[in-house]
Amino acid sequence: ARRRPNQAAAMLVQILRTPVVCALVAAAAALMAGPLMEANMSTRLFHQRLTRFYEVHAPDKVANVDGLVEKYEGREGELIAKLEKQYQEVGAVVPEGDVWALGDPVGASVFTLYRAAKAHAATAGDMLHEHFPAVGDLGQRVSNSFRHARKVLDDTLSPSAQLLVLAVAYLLASTRVKGVARVFALIAVFALGVYVVQPSVGSCGPAELLSAVQELYGEISTLWASASKPARAASAVAVAAVAAFTVLKDARVFSAACALAVVLAVYKPEIPEGTTPLQLAASLDIVDTKAYEIFQQSERSVVDVVDFGVCSLLVLMPGEGSELSLWNSAMLAVGAADRWVPLSPLDVSYKSSKVTIAINGLSVPVATIPAMVFVSLFLQGLLSALF
Repeated sequence: ARRRPNQAAAMLVQILRTPVVCALVAAAAALMAGPLMEANMSTRLFHQRLTRFYEVHAPDKVANVDGLVEKYEGREGELIAKLEKQYQEVGAVVPEGDVWALGDPVGASVFTLYRAAKAHAATAGDMLHEHFPAVGDLGQRVSNSFRHARKVLDDTLSPSAQLLVLAVAYLLASTRVKGVARVFALIAVFALGVYVVQPSVGSCGPAELLSAVQELYGEISTLWASASKPARAASAVAVAAVAAFTVLKDARVFSAACALAVVLAVYKPEIPEGTTPLQLAASLDIVDTKAYEIFQQSERSVVDVVDFGVCSLLVLMPGEGSELSLWNSAMLAVGAADRWVPLSPLDVSYKSSKVTIAINGLSVPVATIPAMVFVSLFLQGLLSALF
């Protein structure tokens, strides 16, 4: 009996080492991070296409690409048609985008896998609707329910408050169930987060989450004030019962997780007053003296620090655009446990008034953070099912 857990663990390790499982985990990460990255990657591809077009047919207009991308957001086909008509005398055609030429292999892989899965899902959906109309109608009803739920949530709570409610829901579900049931609870909560709440990095900061706590407290206070005495008594009993059968069943793990989060938040390294993110990057040898001088002349911040509450990230900013662009920025250093850990130095070259930035280390987009957390919790659920 004592050898059984060891045998199960050894078997699990062998399974996880197989290429098929590795490919499935990678595909799962792509599907989870895909919705958060698709908008930004599409914008970057459109920017790339316009830049390549103007470099050939109107080099003096390359500087206008940023403004055109912003102006024609959501109407890219309209601008492409205009350009091809304007330059039809020379047979000009706006080139197709090459996602692998964006210098972000991880982001390109995630984007390509997600697009492929999305296309196949759409094809499968059409086939089901054709051969099994009832299944297609059910899918449409589910989609309409998601849209309705999103509208109700947006009218009631901010995205930060919605994320907080989902986190509490998963906490309650995961402390009560174990194994495969915990995995399904995680998948359900994550699906609600991605397809209903649709969060962004701007919804995850400590200031936003603190505001969400205050917002939820205000909503609860309003409901409590308007409730009758029997309703208040029933609510108190319900809350006590939920606590007794969920969080209090696993109080040690819950307390340890809270303590770890508090310690990380307290010992998170801060940038000294008067120090810019670029100066921080120079002190960590992420940029050399030459690159520092080039970046200093830039009108916008090339690197920035993102605060995630329990840790901070020094990231390479991909450029101005939608709020989701931050999800696709590369992490250059992680600040946690009172120190900064460099991940990747930058190799900067300057030719013909054009700056080229190459990442020579661990190029990991910020969007992989929720994917990695999801996969780790998923594997944790599988392990708890075996032991």
